[in-house]
Amino acid sequence: MPHHTESRPDEDARRRFWTEHMERSHHLLQAMTEHPTIESGEGFASIADAAAEAGVTAVIQPGGSIRDDEVIAAADERGLAMVFTGMRHFRH
Repeated sequence: MPHHTESRPDEDARRRFWTEHMERSHHLLQAMTEHPTIESGEGFASIADAAAEAGVTAVIQPGGSIRDDEVIAAADERGLAMVFTGMRHFRH
């Protein structure tokens, strides 16, 4: 049986997709280990104060708090980037 070295276009596309995905994942994991994170479980504007004082530059949170507008305003005032995941990671 002859050895076939030519790959199909769909295999090449899949290989490129997964290579790029794994490289992005590697960079994300590397960044996460270089920049410690903490889960406060508290959706209050005071978190933005404490975070800014500690040198935090970005906040990742689930959102959905009745105080979201207050927290967003506090983060904006302090120049903190904020990402909403839309997914809770704990239960009350």
